[in-house]
Amino acid sequence: MDFYLERDLDYSVHLEPDEALAAARVTGRLEVHLDNPAPPGIASYALGPNDPRFAPGENRSFVSVYTPLPFTKADVDGVERLMEVETELGRNVYSSFVSVPAGTSATLGLDLDGSVRLEDDGWYRLDLVRQPALQGDRVTIEITVPEGLRIADAVGLDRDGDRRATGRMTVEESTQVRVRLEPDRSRPSLWDRLIDGPEDTP
Repeated sequence: MDFYLERDLDYSVHLEPDEALAAARVTGRLEVHLDNPAPPGIASYALGPNDPRFAPGENRSFVSVYTPLPFTKADVDGVERLMEVETELGRNVYSSFVSVPAGTSATLGLDLDGSVRLEDDGWYRLDLVRQPALQGDRVTIEITVPEGLRIADAVGLDRDGDRRATGRMTVEESTQVRVRLEPDRSRPSLWDRLIDGPEDTP
């Protein structure tokens, strides 16, 4: 049934680096959308089922998410889900079975919260590892930073203003995207704002 399976990943991440730009707290939401366009209701050699527990064309996948971050909550189509937790290749691995009947879709979502080290000069790197499959993963990424910081450079993403970078791509091979963070010098510091006092309002 993986012949039919289409997979889209949406990852929204917010970075709050320390003053030295050596590490950052990362809070994010990852959603893995699984779409199964197989024709429903037709039993056959190709569509099964080979197990009476399942329906013709149903895709039952053991979905594993690899990430350096801990997760705070997981759900499938908005219903909270327990995950198996392991470690592999230096990453946390969160896994669960997800059933997608023919002609339907399902979404596995994880809320992530943790810390990562930044590379020299304040670079944050996100690795997108290609899993062997018939089709590439369609990936949408959004990275934001808080007020007082800016995204100075981006590799593999488009800067959408000073505090946001976004991108859409089809991952056919393992790749990475990066953003470089720096203080927003265009804004007065907190000390300067305290000295100047409150802004006049009409």
